This record gives sequence, structure tokens and C-alpha cells, in this order.
Amino acid sequence: MLRLPSGIGNLSATAVDEQTGLFVAHPGNPDESVTRLALAGVLDAPAPSLDKACEAWSAEQMSKVPNLFTHAPSELSQDAFFCWLLTWSDIANAESDPALHALGRAFVRELFASVSPPLPESYTIELLPQWNGLDILAKIGPHHILAIEDKVFASEHSNQLERYKEILEKNFPHHARALIYLKTGDQSSFQSAQQSGWTVVTRTRLLELLCAQEHQSKNAIFVDFLHHIKRIEEDANRYRTAPVAEWSRTDGAYRGLFTRLQQELGGNWGVVNPPGGNVFIGFWWAFKPCKGHRVYLQLEADQLVVKLSVDDLTQAKTLREIWVHRLTGLPRLELGASFQERLAAILRMPALQAQLVKPGKFRAGRTMTVARVGDWRGSEAGFLDLDGTIDCLKQLTAQWNQITSSMVTQTA
Repeated sequence: MLRLPSGIGNLSATAVDEQTGLFVAHPGNPDESVTRLALAGVLDAPAPSLDKACEAWSAEQMSKVPNLFTHAPSELSQDAFFCWLLTWSDIANAESDPALHALGRAFVRELFASVSPPLPESYTIELLPQWNGLDILAKIGPHHILAIEDKVFASEHSNQLERYKEILEKNFPHHARALIYLKTGDQSSFQSAQQSGWTVVTRTRLLELLCAQEHQSKNAIFVDFLHHIKRIEEDANRYRTAPVAEWSRTDGAYRGLFTRLQQELGGNWGVVNPPGGNVFIGFWWAFKPCKGHRVYLQLEADQLVVKLSVDDLTQAKTLREIWVHRLTGLPRLELGASFQERLAAILRMPALQAQLVKPGKFRAGRTMTVARVGDWRGSEAGFLDLDGTIDCLKQLTAQWNQITSSMVTQTA
């Protein structure tokens, strides 16, 4: 018996076609939707590699099905879907499609879960899209208001959530209000939205809400949107399934991985568009404040660097020279080529400083790279070793804090 990841099924091998590499399932396979699986080259691989291959196979199969929202990925298209789903919750549509009506009602009730008084058992709904700039405003029955600010890749800006909240309070002072900040893309921090009194619905939470009602309806629009959101989630989880050699500098794998690292290390991440071009997704943490400047660690896609940020541009060159000298002053160690050898050497106390090398060139500015380590990603059989990488970065952070603690006090 070959144990495959959940969702693929348990398959009993009867044969492997030597020409195609197709694994032929046992006729009694409990998951009848999966009878043959292309596993050429991974049947003899370790279990983690097999799991990753099966996850990637499942995502690839989903991506082959034509999807309406692949061609309409904008926020307006997303607004249209949510307006459509909200409309189905109206009691007037209960008999037109009972399954969609139930699905719409369940969605609305989840959004109002923490609002008092509760929604009535049945209600009418009036939609006011783009009301005062707000993406979606829904008047639900006589006493409830639903406000949704819907984002895909952009984030809140220009104090818009505070402004919308004030307008709603002024225009609907006696209504129970559900304020929803809904984000189907990825975002480093939702602190601003939460401090403004908005309930954040992330893509993960949205998938929980929709998947819980997936059995209710096979409507093509609903199924397409659900699969579209699942594809975005799969893209962000590529760090679990895609070989690290395939990751581009703006790969979704970094969005998912940096969100995971944020849980372990703090910090923030985002898309960085440097003056010289070559856009990347970066992650920055372990800030050390000094007088008039700060130093910190940054992951620029696959590269680990030390950054210097200055308040006074006229002091940039002097401060840069100070920190370059301090961080790259030790002789460079000869490290092994494998991740295990590099990790063992780097985790020796002097080794982090010895690994920090002077950048090939400097760019004048308020933020500069003053030292570079190189590729920080640990891999196992070509895939990311997540636990090992997190452990390495944690220990490197501890070493960074120890190394810089005395340096910071020396810098005028």
C-alpha cells in the first residue's frame, strides 16, 4: 500500500508503466476519481518528496480547467462576485435557487457573527456598490448595514478605512454595522485595518467560509470563484511544493514563506522596486536603532543581506564605511558546499560575521546594503527544508543581536 497525501487517496500498486511512468491504481481504490497518477521519478523518493509531488500534481490539474476569474482578476470583478452572492441571500430569491440562497445567507451570517443585534431570520437586501468610494455597501433589512472594502493586491491607503467608518456612522447612526476588510491577496500587516475597527477577512478565512458551503451548490460562477481563490492559495504555498531552483524573485512562494517567517521572527515583508530595477519580494527584521540611523537584516528573495538606513543623507557615506568595516572585518571562512556544512559553520559564533562580505558595488541613498551573506534557503532533495531554514534564521538572528549589541553603542 502506498500512502498518498490526503485528497489524493490510498492507492494499491498493481503496476508501473515503464514507458509512461504512470502508477496504476488498484481497482478497489476508495477514491474513484483518481485511478492513475503520474509519479515517474518519485516512487523511490523520500516520503516528503512524494508528498510534495502529489500536492503539485493536484494544483496542476486544477490549473488546467478554464476559469472565468483567471481572465477577470481585478477588484471590480471580485466586487461583482460578492455583490452577486449577497443578492442571493435576499428572501426574494429563496425559491429561484434554494441552494444559492442558503449559501448567500450562510456567508452573510458569518460576516455578522460578532454584530449585535443579530440579523433577522429573513431579510431583503439593497446593494450600493461604490457608495462614497466604498467598494460594497449593503442595506440588510431595516436595521443592518454591511460594508466591505475589497482588496486583491493593493492595501488600504489615504486613511480610507477611518474615513469610510466616519461616513457610515454619520449616515447610519442607528444601524448595526459589520465593517469587513476583505483581502484575497497577501499582506504583511493588517494592524491599520484592525485599529480602525474593521474585521479582517483574509483569503484563508474566506476559503474556510466558502469551502464550508461548497456542498450547497455546483453553480458554475460559485465553483469558478472558489477554484480561483484556491489557485491563489496554491501559489502562495508553492514554497512547500516547488523546487527552490524554480523560484523567481517575485515568486508567490516568497509571499507564502515570508508570511510564515513573520510568525516566527516578527518583521515585515513586501514587494521592493529598487532604483536600479530587478524587483523582488523582501523580508526585513531584527532592527538595531542607532543615533540617526538603523541596521537590520533583509532577505531579498534568495539573498540574505544587512541593510543600513540613514536619516541624514549627508552622513550616509561615513556611516556606510563604519558598518562595512565592522561587519566584514574578519577573514572569510572556508565553508562546505552543502546546506548542512554551511549551517554547521555559520552557527559557530564568529562565523556569521565571517560570512558577511562587502557588496560588489554601493548605491548612494538613505537605504544601502553594507554586507551580504548569500542564499539562505536550506533544501532537502531540492525542496525547501522549512524547519531547518527557520531554525537557522532564528539562530542567525540571535547571533546578529549579540554581534551588533556592542557595535550599536560605539556608533555616534
